[in-house]
Amino acid sequence: MSQHKKKITIRVTAQTAYHLEQMAQAAGAAPGRIVDSLVTAARKGGSHGRNRQSETKKGEAE
Repeated sequence: MSQHKKKITIRVTAQTAYHLEQMAQAAGAAPGRIVDSLVTAARKGGSHGRNRQSETKKGEAE
């Protein structure tokens, strides 16, 4: 295990918490691991949901 860990608390809506728990259960992992993988994917240029789509639409309009 890495020694470079820090415990944090994130505040999410009830709906987001539900979805994180469902994803964690499906993956057999803790919700924190799911958050970690989503953050990692976002840093690598993964899909950002609505924000990514709105940026694409702005780029097409110009």
